[in-house]
Amino acid sequence: MNRTSKTKSLIQIGIFAVIYTVVLVINVVLTHFNPVTFVFLPVTLAISEGPVFALYMTRIQSKGMILALAIVVSFVLVAIGHIWTVLVIAAICGLLAEWIIGAGDYKDFKKITIGYAIFQLWVMGIFTPIWLARDTYMAGLDKQMGENFSTTLAKLTPNWMFVGLMVLIVIGAIVGINLGKKACNQKFKNAGII
Repeated sequence: MNRTSKTKSLIQIGIFAVIYTVVLVINVVLTHFNPVTFVFLPVTLAISEGPVFALYMTRIQSKGMILALAIVVSFVLVAIGHIWTVLVIAAICGLLAEWIIGAGDYKDFKKITIGYAIFQLWVMGIFTPIWLARDTYMAGLDKQMGENFSTTLAKLTPNWMFVGLMVLIVIGAIVGINLGKKACNQKFKNAGII
């Protein structure tokens, strides 16, 4: 890859990391104040980030851009105080998505759909403390959001909900990427995505 292509790729990563993060923040603001909506944040994210990811697919210029997006966005979250598991899980999900989508030469919509569903599982990194450090996490929520919030959230997140939430993320991702495909239909055709 020449220097111009590298520069364009880095610019695209930066632009889409900002867009992706803005959509993330909007979702957090809209779901943050109620434990019921907060639990479903990963699902609303999977749906609302689908069009962003679909557009990003039309801009892919080199291998590694999906992984880079995952790392940049998750690094921002860790930098503002989220647990380190966000970065680790995002890197794993980004790498798997890169591999799957890359296997279709970044043009196969079925592989893009599967890759995006896996990519979106990175959000579970934000939620892992609910299950891995439950008492500490809920105690922190007591201080930040009040006892009613943390008690309701604890009731809404039994152990089986971890897997249930992952299934819902995959379903939301499929919906989101298909919305993105419809919104970016002409760009998909121009990029040769089938």
